Amino acid sequence: MNCLTGMDITITMKKIVGFGFVLGLLFSCGNPAPEPAASAAQSDTVTARETPARPRTIAPPAMQTLRGMYYQEGTRAYFYDCTSATTLPVGSQPPEANTLYREVCQPTPYPGEPVYAVVEALVRPATAGTPETVDILHFDTCVARTMYTACRPYDYWCIGTEPYWGVVISEKEGRISFKRMGDEVGLAMDWKAPRTIDGTRVYETRDPASGALFRVAVRPESCSDGMSDRVYTHSVEIDWNGEKLRGCAVRYGNVPARE
Repeated sequence: MNCLTGMDITITMKKIVGFGFVLGLLFSCGNPAPEPAASAAQSDTVTARETPARPRTIAPPAMQTLRGMYYQEGTRAYFYDCTSATTLPVGSQPPEANTLYREVCQPTPYPGEPVYAVVEALVRPATAGTPETVDILHFDTCVARTMYTACRPYDYWCIGTEPYWGVVISEKEGRISFKRMGDEVGLAMDWKAPRTIDGTRVYETRDPASGALFRVAVRPESCSDGMSDRVYTHSVEIDWNGEKLRGCAVRYGNVPARE
């Protein structure tokens, strides 16, 4: 039996440790250590970066039934919505719209004359650089406006008979309009602030074609049109082109009851 000396034991231990170190290097080269797992926050960040953002979709406008005043000025058409009290440019309309509008305004049309209309339409919201518009799909109703259907506020609605004539004084529209059936006259004149003389409101403007003075005097007193049982709250007298026309008038929101 051989006995190992202390020096032999020390040499043997060094050999064993060195051999183990070499084996460790060999195993580490053949099997690389796994990378540490990403945290939950890091995983979410990677997923968010890899998933492209979806474009936001805008729902198309729903068809609506609108009631209001339709009118044309030049090559453009507009619709005043009675419910929202706003004027919208018309984006598109049926092919027959122009013919229908001209027929309703006859026989005494004037530029920008509003007519009462009920339409099926799409209201398109405003976008960058584009105002809110309305696309008219169909006219359910298109008739001449009256004091009962006019929903845009006016100062006075004036009427006379023999021959029938009508004047609408409207600061909101910025005009005083005049229609007379007998000689097929239709005028649209600038609205100007009235003067008040002894309780009578006097509006003065001019015929844009002839330059003739058009004067309307509205007096607060009971008035009958001579053709019905309606009682109006004001009388009216018009001086124009050497003529005097007399009739009755009412303020917006104070029209006589329908018969």
